[in-house]
Amino acid sequence: AASKDQPVGDLVWDLIRTFPETFDDCYTINSQNVCLYKKAQLVVGEMYHRFRAEDERFNFADGLRLTAYVDNVICASLRYKKIIVPCDELTAMIESNQLVPKASEDEVALRAAALVAIQRVVSNTKESLSSNELGNYLWGGLGKAPEVRKFNRHATKTVFY
Repeated sequence: AASKDQPVGDLVWDLIRTFPETFDDCYTINSQNVCLYKKAQLVVGEMYHRFRAEDERFNFADGLRLTAYVDNVICASLRYKKIIVPCDELTAMIESNQLVPKASEDEVALRAAALVAIQRVVSNTKESLSSNELGNYLWGGLGKAPEVRKFNRHATKTVFY
């Protein structure tokens, strides 16, 4: 059971360990582990944001430490704003609606670049904005704007987003 005294990451890890096929969004690229855990953090983050005021079990002291829940919408929003610029080959794949293979270096690097960009923006705000709050804006605010919705998103067949 969740507990306000439990670090938010513990609940994320519980989901990953219990349901790895759904939540273990981790890859090895050039001998480096790149772990994004989009869905696991999203589930825990939604419980934190929705229930923290009414149920202390979800009022994690470190709830704002969750990172952005990076998927193709967030990547497209950051590409639209030219905050991340993929290599020409990957851009051509995205613009021609080709599948970017799941767990490929291109797919993982694109999502990791988006997460790094978000973290840098957050650090430049002196952390008055959290990574997951900025990610939520990029997904649900900017990402829903008509001009951004027309902008190509990378297509990947995956259960992780």
